[in-house]
Amino acid sequence: MASTNKEKAGLVSDHLTRPTSQPLQHQEETLSNTTIPQPNCKPWCVQHDPDGDICIAENVEAGDHTVGLSFQADEGVQVHVDRFDGTVPLAEGGHLANAILAQIARTHPAPPSVEIPPRVAKAAADAGGRVIDTYVREWHAEIKAHENYVTSRAAGTAEPAAWLAEDPCDVWCVDGVDHTPGTHPDDRAHFSHSVLVPLKTMAPIVVSYPERWEPPQLALSLERKYREKEPRVVFQVGDETVAWSTLTEAENIAHALLGLIAAAQGLEWGKVVPLQHEPKACDDSTCMCHEQLFAPTCGS
Repeated sequence: MASTNKEKAGLVSDHLTRPTSQPLQHQEETLSNTTIPQPNCKPWCVQHDPDGDICIAENVEAGDHTVGLSFQADEGVQVHVDRFDGTVPLAEGGHLANAILAQIARTHPAPPSVEIPPRVAKAAADAGGRVIDTYVREWHAEIKAHENYVTSRAAGTAEPAAWLAEDPCDVWCVDGVDHTPGTHPDDRAHFSHSVLVPLKTMAPIVVSYPERWEPPQLALSLERKYREKEPRVVFQVGDETVAWSTLTEAENIAHALLGLIAAAQGLEWGKVVPLQHEPKACDDSTCMCHEQLFAPTCGS
C-alpha cells in the first residue's frame, strides 16, 4: 500500500531517473545506452533514452538521497527519489524537499531574459541614487526643523507654521502634532475628532490603557490633506483604515444605511423609526461621542 501511495504522489522509490516500468537492475545498462538530447526533448533533458523515448534530467543530490526527473509520453513528467522508505529525519527532510522543488522548477522554464542596454542601466542606477540622496537630505532637514521648533517653543519664540497661512484650519480641525513648522509636506493634514461606534456583535479584541477585552470600534472622522479642496470621511476599525470616501460618497453611504435600517424595521425605504430611548447628557470628559462637531449628547 505504501508503494502505491508513493507512486500516486509521483515519488517513485528505488528508481533513480526511470519510470516505474523499469526495474532498478536495468538502470545502469539503460543509462549507458542513452544519447544526447533530441530536438523534441524537454528543455531540461540531459540524457535521452531512445528505446522508451524518455527525457532524463540531471539528478539533484539530497543527503543520502538522489532526486531525479524524467518524462515519458504515456506517463508524463515524474519526480523520482531513490532509497526512500517513507520517513527521513527532519533536517534531511528539508534537503529532500528542496531537491524535489528544484526538479519541479526545471519544468517551469524561466521567461526569456531581456538585455538592458548599458546606458539604460546607468540611467536607472543614477535615478535610484538621486532618490536615495533626496530621501536622506529631506529626512535630515525634517529632523532639524523639528529640533528648531522644540527649541523656539521652549524659548517662547515659536511662530505658527507658515503653511497654515496659505492652508488654514477648517472649523472642525483639532490642530495637533502635525501643525508645526517642522511637519513634512506629505504629513500636513487637518483632522477632526473621531466618532466611535462600538461593534458589539464582532469578536472582542484586546485594547490598551489599561489592557482589556472590548468590542472593536468603528471610528469615523474627517481628514483633509494639505491643499486639498474638501475633506474626506475616514473609516477606521481599531488602528486600521478600512476605507475613506468623498463627502458625496459618504452621504450615499448614509442614505444606504438608513434605507437598510428602514427595510429591517418593515418600513418604506429611508423612513427610519428612531431608537426608543432618550439620549442623556454625558459628563465624562474623556468621552469621544459628544464632540461639538457631531452631537451635544452621548447615547445612553
